[in-house]
Amino acid sequence: MLKSQQGQGRYQFKKKDFNGIAANNVPTKTPVTTMNDNQWNKLVMMWSTNLTGCTTNIGNHGLVRYPQHTGSRSYIAQAHVVVWMEQIIAQAGDDQPKTVVEAMAEVVQYRIF
Repeated sequence: MLKSQQGQGRYQFKKKDFNGIAANNVPTKTPVTTMNDNQWNKLVMMWSTNLTGCTTNIGNHGLVRYPQHTGSRSYIAQAHVVVWMEQIIAQAGDDQPKTVVEAMAEVVQYRIF
């Protein structure tokens, strides 16, 4: 809870004292009494730098194989179901391999994954 309050406090400071202000007009002395000038300058530097983490995450987004849109199942359970379905499709049955729909119908019959 304390971390949440600190984050909200920083957000309120940024909204009031940083957003919409030109870079040369941002105060170098802290406008709030709860932090010293050094802490304020660190916040200003953090807010002023580019967000390189965002671009890295955007680049990595395409590499996700099993996203967490699995409904009520966990990631591990979904991964097991996918492997199970791939095994059903790859099984040598009759002269034709099973389709994805047939494999899914076979997997869905079981309620426990």
